[in-house]
Amino acid sequence: MKLSNMWHKKLFALLCGLVLYGYATWYGADFHGLPTATGETYNMYAFTTACHYSLLGKRMEVTIMDGSDGSEVVICNDTGPFRWDAQWGWVHLGRHRIDLSMIAFSKLAPLGAGIIPVKIEVQD
Repeated sequence: MKLSNMWHKKLFALLCGLVLYGYATWYGADFHGLPTATGETYNMYAFTTACHYSLLGKRMEVTIMDGSDGSEVVICNDTGPFRWDAQWGWVHLGRHRIDLSMIAFSKLAPLGAGIIPVKIEVQD
């Protein structure tokens, strides 16, 4: 086994059970049909998400923190969220932790909400 593979397996083991708090947004039609970081085709009607690259392939439960306690299980198949910065190029968005597929976001809040506070629990 290569050292890099061993490192990734150990990292994944540490990430199971990880809980993050932050904000979620959604992405849809502009990216529908384009390749994701895993090589899959993005489908805005699938329960997927874009998040930090070390979580690719992980399943996670996303719970809205507005008192309604709605939650959805999604699989991370892309990296993000990012925004374009004229000086630095594409940069990660800090406490903006996750971009949900359109369908996953719509199960938690109306699409017009745009951004919602969430808890993210990495399952496996």
